[in-house]
Amino acid sequence: MNFSKVILGTKIAFRGYNIEDSLNCVIEDDLKSYPDSIERLLNNNKDLIRIGNNAQKFIKNYDYRLLYKNYLLN
Repeated sequence: MNFSKVILGTKIAFRGYNIEDSLNCVIEDDLKSYPDSIERLLNNNKDLIRIGNNAQKFIKNYDYRLLYKNYLLN
């Protein structure tokens, strides 16, 4: 996600994260549909770039330096 790459996973893979399908990742619970989801992304470059950029923005909130800055010594 940090490198503007689209992550494809199941709802279980993303549990605990406040993500939205087709906004900052692609959620597909049917593993047999993974090839179709990948093909759809590869054929739609605008969605690939948009979701990747949103993923990068999203993941910045989970940088360990931000999450633990109050606990780390300078």
